[in-house]
Amino acid sequence: GRRFVFSGSSAEYGYSQSVCAEAGAAIPTDLYGICKLGFTKLGAAFCERHHIQFACIRYFSVYGPGEGHLLHAIPVAIDQMLRGRQFICKAPNNVWDYVYIDDATEATVKVMQSDFCGVVNVGGTAITMRELFAIIAGLIGDQDLLEFENERMPGKRLTADTSVLRKKIGFANQTDIRTGLARTVEWWRTRKESR
Repeated sequence: GRRFVFSGSSAEYGYSQSVCAEAGAAIPTDLYGICKLGFTKLGAAFCERHHIQFACIRYFSVYGPGEGHLLHAIPVAIDQMLRGRQFICKAPNNVWDYVYIDDATEATVKVMQSDFCGVVNVGGTAITMRELFAIIAGLIGDQDLLEFENERMPGKRLTADTSVLRKKIGFANQTDIRTGLARTVEWWRTRKESR
């Protein structure tokens, strides 16, 4: 092979930065992020030694239709609310970066087809957990199903600088957060009705 594209993670950055830029420090705060960063470094070194192009895509929070398991916040919130159960947002002041699955896929293809070497962030919309879950509750049609805890606690941030993706890869996201969430809620609704 002459080119290797690794699926990295925003977890490689940790939560110490307001906006994560590829040239900035990567200081992971959990074992997952440490492992991902370790492979990014190993992969880059191996590829350089063997004259292979290396790119690492650091995905921020990817969401959308098709994520049928209940491991991440968006699927859990949608599933709970569609069942008429209350969803409790425990970190309403956290600001996370969400990217719709179709945009993440298209960005991946563009990176694979390019000659770009190095790290590239694939992110989307920086949004507080409060705003994110309020949109979901609105799409489901019942704001009373949403409750917040720890409202006075400062939030963590994990947001992407996507200028490398835009300027060097030539890709910008096409799906705004409300549209992406509407499609995701509809997918869950259809899935629930077909059971």
